[in-house]
Amino acid sequence: MRMVIFLGLASALYSVSYLEHELKVHLTDITGIRRYYALLPSLRLHPLLLVTVANNLALMWIAIEATTIVSALLIGLGFLQEAACIEAA
Repeated sequence: MRMVIFLGLASALYSVSYLEHELKVHLTDITGIRRYYALLPSLRLHPLLLVTVANNLALMWIAIEATTIVSALLIGLGFLQEAACIEAA
């Protein structure tokens, strides 16, 4: 569980510079960045934590799939250009 928390913190810190670049080249706006950071812990990290504490194989598989789907959604939510959004997700 500590590794998941560390990876979540590392991805949040790395995404600061990444989203700053996206803001400079006008691929996202401040609303997209706020939406990303609002949804990152609740939608991305909770399923990852569920994977580590799940005692049931089916529940673990569902949590892994939820993590994959949410990752694509978080990538796609922040872009202003719809074609780039679909390609990235």
